[in-house]
Amino acid sequence: MKNKIVFVALAVALTCGWARAALIVNEVCYDNSSVPDETGNTSSDWIELYNTGPAAVNVNGYGLGDANPYVEADGVLLPNYTLPAGGYLVVFVNSSLPEYTAWTNAPNIALIPDNSTWRFLAPVNSPDSTWMTNTFNDATWASGISPLGYNDPKQNMDCATVLGYGGNPTNRYPTAYFRKAFTVINPAAVTGLELKARINDGMVVYLNGVEVLRYNLPGGAATYSTLASLILPPTLWTSALLATNGLLQGANVLAVEVHQAAANSPDLIMDLTLTAQVSEQVPVVHGQFGLTKTGENVHLFNASSTRVQKFEMPATGMPVPGENQTYGASPDGSTTAFKIYDRPTPGAANTLAFSEILTAEKPTFSKAPGVYASSQSVSLSTATAGYKILYSVDGSDPRSSP
Repeated sequence: MKNKIVFVALAVALTCGWARAALIVNEVCYDNSSVPDETGNTSSDWIELYNTGPAAVNVNGYGLGDANPYVEADGVLLPNYTLPAGGYLVVFVNSSLPEYTAWTNAPNIALIPDNSTWRFLAPVNSPDSTWMTNTFNDATWASGISPLGYNDPKQNMDCATVLGYGGNPTNRYPTAYFRKAFTVINPAAVTGLELKARINDGMVVYLNGVEVLRYNLPGGAATYSTLASLILPPTLWTSALLATNGLLQGANVLAVEVHQAAANSPDLIMDLTLTAQVSEQVPVVHGQFGLTKTGENVHLFNASSTRVQKFEMPATGMPVPGENQTYGASPDGSTTAFKIYDRPTPGAANTLAFSEILTAEKPTFSKAPGVYASSQSVSLSTATAGYKILYSVDGSDPRSSP
């Protein structure tokens, strides 16, 4: 065990569901150099705790350490703070800072991040009248990664998921419909919903069935055949701040209908993110105990100093996480299934971060390899429509490309 000082930063997650009433160790990074603590220091290792719910937990007096039974020299006691169901607490380990407790602003939460998976419908006529509500069953709708739509002039290269339009380029479906579910644990802490969207051409946005935004569409009832007011370029972004009074604790649904400006329009784009603006103070606690880069067990104790979980490092002979990798529950909240994650997600759901969809299909280049006397425009495509091709031109991991 190394003698280190621990930084405990609470990141209240408003976006994750619950499984059962328990606080658990959810993810551990034994060798961190990329995730900063509240001072910006990236040399701290860290441990993530997660409240699996369904009830909030006051963590006052809970202990975390690398020895059992709990002793102050090998652990840290948590402060008087109520962690909501679905909330995370991140424990940073660093030897350079003194012991103290600070309070900081909770970060904003990406409720619908870039390249999210949406349910969508590009129909020949209008869908069920309840399609935009949070009680509508969209299980029969297709799903795909945003941006969604089509763009004939660019050969759909700016669409991760390509939509159908009926096959007649002079008389395309005028409207397409999209739904995205997300979870908010503590609506009272959300002061605004920041929406950013690339829409071609017009849209109506609903939160749990209630219209909250209309963009480039006439007033009155928006029907399947309603056309957008203006033809907009597919590269134009817009933003809006939505009210929060329609948010529900738990499951929510954002629904979007996108309208063409003309029946022969060659492009329809839906690319949207939603960020919760959060106003809440959370504690940052500094204590003393250490982790080793080769991994070790972590123990969680309740307020009575009774151990409630032993988070075990990978067994002997099994792979161990390397620098900036983590070992964590799979899925969040599990105490029996774990895996190594290439990309850390402190204060957020454990995820592999990427979905490798081009495992059995090679991309096709529009130009043959060779030396050309002048510059050439090269496009990539796959035989299966809707695949998103990631690439880099500097040798870096293409999964990190825009």
